[in-house]
Amino acid sequence: MIRHARAFGRLTLRNSDRVGIAHLYFHSGKLAHIVSSSGGAEATLQDLRRWTHAALRFERGANVASVTITEREEQEFDELLLHLQRLGLAETLPMPRVVDGNVVR
Repeated sequence: MIRHARAFGRLTLRNSDRVGIAHLYFHSGKLAHIVSSSGGAEATLQDLRRWTHAALRFERGANVASVTITEREEQEFDELLLHLQRLGLAETLPMPRVVDGNVVR
């Protein structure tokens, strides 16, 4: 949905099974920056593959000063999304509405 809408903002994922948080920043629907408790972008993308439950929140308009994601990391992110779809997890995620940075169900 973020890519389709070409959204600007921050997707926050909180691991609900164990301690873990990841912030994925998007600029015009494209992954621009990652900050997480796992380390850098590559370590975060690998860690996200092991997550089974997460709470999601998208804050529209949150911005990052510069794009730090490499083309390789963008490809790894695409592979992660395909992995989630193959597991059937992407389709089962609740699709919250986002209103001024607050999740409304």
